[in-house]
Formats: sequence, C-alpha cells, structure tokens
Amino acid sequence: MQLDYSVLAHRSEIDDYAVPNVDQGDSSASFQSRTIKAEFPPINLIDLKPLQSMAEKINTAIESQRYQDAIHDVTMAIDQTLQLQLLDLLDIRAFCHAKQGRRDLAIADTQKMIDYKPEMTNGYLRKGSIFSTYGQQKQAIETYEKGLENAGSDCPQIDQLETARKAAEFLNATCIDLVTQLPGEIASDILSRLPQAAIVTCLSISRTWRQRTLKCESLWKELSIDDNLASIQLTNMLPHIAPWIQKLAINSGSNLARENCFEHMQKGSFTKIQTIVLTAQASQNLRSQLIMLSIAFWETRHTLTAVSLDFTDSQNPITLADVLLGCSAVTKLTYAVASPMSASVGNISAVKNGHPLASLQLEASSIVGTDIESMLKRCRQVRRLIMNGCDPTVLNIVNTKAPNLEILGYNHPYQIEELQEKVPEITDTVLASLANIKTLRTVTFRSLKNVTGEGIDEFFRKADKGLTSVTLAELSVVKDNHMALLGELKCLKQIELGKLSSVTDQGIRNILDGECRSLEKLTVSGCCSITEECIQFAKQKVKTVA
Repeated sequence: MQLDYSVLAHRSEIDDYAVPNVDQGDSSASFQSRTIKAEFPPINLIDLKPLQSMAEKINTAIESQRYQDAIHDVTMAIDQTLQLQLLDLLDIRAFCHAKQGRRDLAIADTQKMIDYKPEMTNGYLRKGSIFSTYGQQKQAIETYEKGLENAGSDCPQIDQLETARKAAEFLNATCIDLVTQLPGEIASDILSRLPQAAIVTCLSISRTWRQRTLKCESLWKELSIDDNLASIQLTNMLPHIAPWIQKLAINSGSNLARENCFEHMQKGSFTKIQTIVLTAQASQNLRSQLIMLSIAFWETRHTLTAVSLDFTDSQNPITLADVLLGCSAVTKLTYAVASPMSASVGNISAVKNGHPLASLQLEASSIVGTDIESMLKRCRQVRRLIMNGCDPTVLNIVNTKAPNLEILGYNHPYQIEELQEKVPEITDTVLASLANIKTLRTVTFRSLKNVTGEGIDEFFRKADKGLTSVTLAELSVVKDNHMALLGELKCLKQIELGKLSSVTDQGIRNILDGECRSLEKLTVSGCCSITEECIQFAKQKVKTVA
C-alpha cells in the first residue's frame, strides 16, 4: 500500500490510498487500509439565464407601470432565484476551499448553506464529503444523518445522502491508527518527508496527530516561510516548534509572518537557532520592523552563527554595524544591498574588537576600501571575503587588514567555495586528556603533526588496559619503544601500522614478546624498515598478518 498524504488537502478523487480517519471521541487519527474511491460531489457552475429572464420581466412591468406585478416578480426573484444562486455560490466557495486544504473555511461555508436551507441536501452532501476526505468519518456520518432527518422523503437527492452515509460508515469501520501503531521513529520519519501543506493538514486532523507532529523534532530543524497559506499558518505554531528550529529562512513579504518570527525570536523561543536567512522578498517594506529585527538578533546572539540578509529590494536595510553588534557570535555573514555600501555600513566603531566573523560576503552597487576598513580591523578572523560591486581600492585594505584571509572573491560572478571547517589541533596535552577516558577501546592516530614521541609514550602508559584496537599511521615520531608499550596491552586484538618510518623489526618483536596474548590481527603497510622475514615470523605468532 502506498501512502499519498497530498490527498488530505489537494485531491478530490482518491484511488488506492490511505485515508486518515479521526474519531472525535478519542482524538485519534487512523488510515484506511483498503482500496476505496472518495470524491467531492460535483458543483453547479453559475447560470445567469434565470436571473436575466427574471430581470427582463421586472423591467417590463416597471416600464408598463404595472407596479404590483413588479413587486410580485421581485419577491419571486428574492425567494427563489437569488436563494438558489446564493446556495450555488456558497457551494462553489466551499469546494474551492477544500481543494486548497482550507478545511475550516470550507466547513463554515457548508454550514451557511445548511442554515439557509436546512431542508435541501446540497449543504449536507458538501459538508459530509469534506469531513470524509479529511478522514473525519464520524463527523461525516453525523452530517449525512442530519441531512436525512431534515430532507423530505421525496427529495431527489435523498439516495445520494444514504449512499454517502454508508460509504462513511464503511470507511470508519475499516481503519488502522498509524500514528499510535507505528514506532515513534518511523512516524517521525514519515512526517519529515511531507510538504508544508500536508503538515498543516496533519496539525488539524486530531489532537493526537497535532501532538505527534509538533513533537517531531527532525521535522522542524529547518523551516522556510514562503508566501503561501501553509507557511503563514505555520508561523502561528512557533510557540510550539521554535525550540527545535536550527535554520529559519523567511521568504515572505507578509508583515504578519515576519512579525510572528521576530516576536518569538525576541521572546527567546528559538533556543537552538543557528542560521537565519532573510530574502529580498522578505525584506520589502521592512522599515517598520527593523527595530524588532535588531532586538531579535540580540536575543538569539548566543546560538546564531550564520546570517544571510538580502536588502536589494529594500530602501531601508538594517546596517552592517547593527548586524555585527547584535549577532556577536556570528561566523558567517552574507549581506546584499542595491545602494552603495557606504550608506549601509553604519557605526562600526560600536562593534567590539575580536569579532569571530570568519566568512563575509558583500554585494552593493559600489564598495570602496573605506567601507570595509573599520570592519576588518574589528573582524581580524575573516578567512573568506567575497565582494561584488567593489573597486580596486579594497585590495590595499584587504592586504593590510585581513591577515588570516584564505579565500578572496573580487567581483566574481559565480559561486565561490565555502570555508572548510578547521579541525582542532591534536597536541600532547590533548592526548593526555584522552588517556583518562576509561571506556576508550579503539584508538586511531594518523598524521598528527603537533604530537611528539613523548606524547605518544605518555598516552599508552596512562591509557586504560582495556584497549582492543590501535591504528598508528604516518607518524614519524613513533618508534620501537612505543611498540613495546602496545605489547603490554593485554586486551589488544587488532593492531594496524601504516607508513611508520622509524619502526623496525625490533618493534614488531617488542609487540610479539609482550603480554597481548589476545592479538588476532596485525596489519603492516608502508613501513620501510620492517623486513619480509619479520613478517613471516609474525605469521607464526598471530592468527592474521597482512
């Protein structure tokens, strides 16, 4: 069985899919496991002919001064023609809302139909079909039964109501509850693969689905707010999902969506936020919310490390100085404006020296040396600097104010590689700390340039005797005496030695003459001072030698 979650909000005809079913009483959601066919009743398109003929009749009566006839005809139009047109209009709007996933709005229109003409079946059929398509079979059954009570026995659509009720009863009786039946990890994995519109639907299916969806941490690690109803609706969920969000991308010009995001950043709801992206679309008409944005940056300063701001469609950007001042821990900043950079730099003197910024990408209509000089003085750790729109005066400033620069992009039209994360240097002090870990069982030391032979010696003397696997490679400081230390590790089962230029045949004998009687495999490669004769000797002592 293939699950197609888009059906919840976007399909009117469904074949071979799992229909979510919700019981109002137990607030649980479930899926149909059989092949079914569910569809919305057809809509009546607007027909203006009856209204036109009625209008002609009324106009003729007025022109002939037959006012009593005009009153009668107008009353008939109000009581009959216009009423039918109103029901058709409400039906069409409910149908369209349901097709777009706006269940609540669709149900509201169907209820207006029922309240207006409770003896007609149109409203009940439409309301029941929407409930059924959204998996709420009990509500659908109740709606159809209400229609059967209120509609006359001679109503031409009474059979449709009865058929729809039986279909809903069948669906309600043949279902399994995926949310509660599946392990939490699998349910979370399924939810994390859904598009935003389907996620919004999951939030409205039932209390159980809502709780499971909101607590799905992997689903909310990255959130993109676009100019669509689903995204804007998700901003209303920020009090629940903000603590999980690590990357927030705002690509919506909606003031409400932006305000919701900035407000919850100010409140400290985004406890794990690391990256914020504000696109050109989102930065339009941002002037009234710039103060909110500045405060939002300040409240997220402890976790925020990457910021991308595109103000190319905005005349009132937040200044670079305000960004650096608010985002005191940011290491990666992308900043784009349509105006000269001099108008957007701001008061850089307020930024403290030693800012951790490592990657800076700037775009403006013009960038001169003085625009970046003060900034580079305070951001001495910049290793990647990309500038588009700059003139040659920036090169002298870069040469004198960016001592750690590794990557420079000068009016480069293409994407330039990102910085590689620096691996912390391993020193003798680090090895000494690692040796204190009593649960350490596997060790690999490869090409450690800042470690001495004494550091290696101290590590193996202090390390827990429970080590079972050791790999030493590309370490010129490792010598025969270190092999003797390996031989003292009684639990050692596997040793791999690679490109150890200072280890000789004596080193191998030191291992074999030691106390590691459990050694099962010895691998030697690229050790130029170890002879084939020694390898053959080792094969007599160790089960596997390679």
